Amino acid sequence: MRIWVLENGLRDKAGHHFNNSLGLQQACAARGIETRFLVHRAAWPDVVQALQARAVFAFTPYEEVCDDPLAGPLESLMVQARAFAEAWSIALEQGLSADDLVWVPTTLQHELLGCSLALSSMQPARRPRLLLNFGVENFLAPGTLVLGPHAGLYRFAMRELQRVQPPERRLLTVNGARMALHLSGVLAHPVQEYPMPKHYPPPQPATPGTANAAPLVAVLGHWRVEKGFALVPSLVLRHPQLRFLIHISTETQRRQWQAAGPALQAAAHAEVVLGALDAQAYHALMARADILLLPYDAALLPLRTSGVFSEAVAAAKVLVVPAGTWMEEHLAQGHGAGVAFGQRSPAALSEALQAALQRLPQLRAHAQAAAPQWRATQCIEAYLERALRHFNLASA
Repeated sequence: MRIWVLENGLRDKAGHHFNNSLGLQQACAARGIETRFLVHRAAWPDVVQALQARAVFAFTPYEEVCDDPLAGPLESLMVQARAFAEAWSIALEQGLSADDLVWVPTTLQHELLGCSLALSSMQPARRPRLLLNFGVENFLAPGTLVLGPHAGLYRFAMRELQRVQPPERRLLTVNGARMALHLSGVLAHPVQEYPMPKHYPPPQPATPGTANAAPLVAVLGHWRVEKGFALVPSLVLRHPQLRFLIHISTETQRRQWQAAGPALQAAAHAEVVLGALDAQAYHALMARADILLLPYDAALLPLRTSGVFSEAVAAAKVLVVPAGTWMEEHLAQGHGAGVAFGQRSPAALSEALQAALQRLPQLRAHAQAAAPQWRATQCIEAYLERALRHFNLASA
């Protein structure tokens, strides 16, 4: 039995795709399970080499090849699903069989239909087991919990998969309870809540700061519009008594930072790190932080999990997160430590940050107590163990 990982979002070492793939490779090797990786055709050479991967995919999960407001969703689905299915031919050439398990870590509507098309082109006796993990609630209209234009595409793709793959040969997972509930309804098919498939570095001691130094507040991770970076420059200017560590990974962020004016550019209490970061550099920055600030827009990610949150909890960091999200739910359940902000504004962020600072010693102690359990239960090893048990492969 081999595990084939179809990671079309993997191109470089920034973000979560590469680090989690390395974690899966190591977890499988510890069990004596062979892994084969198929990644994006633009993947860096050292990424391909580290995973012994084949660079085949033309599209990432997040792309839409057609932006026509009416035809775009359907045209993108068909074009990208066919391209995803064609990439399976590499696996077929290398002996993909019914004994194997195909895992798609980042499944959207394109990948769901692409798997259906690929399986339908194979003889039934050769079709592998299928493990699909979903993480993006793009079946909702943006900013709402109302179904959007992609929801019907998900339902159609699922119906196609049901035609070619029996229930006992497929498993659909997400990493949050509310996401599982909503997606199960969209697909008219059970979707199970599973652990975060995360790979963490060994626990690192907090990097000691200068004696009597102000607390360090960090904003880390690859930028997307829902991550709320536009609020950060104003927040930094409001708190000259603190230190800030700001990761700027995109040109959009850089422009937002510069637009805040010369006072921010000259601010001695703000350290800016530019460009994409590999896992080692990213976790080294996180180790320095006293508080991780996640100024995300809750309306744009009502069901979304967060890799940055998961890594921060695993690193025993105090957090400031948006209310009404998966992140706040875990803090409320005692799985980490921090404060939630309600209204998305510089004033609300500032109030939450002040609340975290006032309770920092207690919150830090809680974070340190919660981290070991999180690392053990919300990780790629836990995800893999449960998936293998589902398919009766735990002794493989």
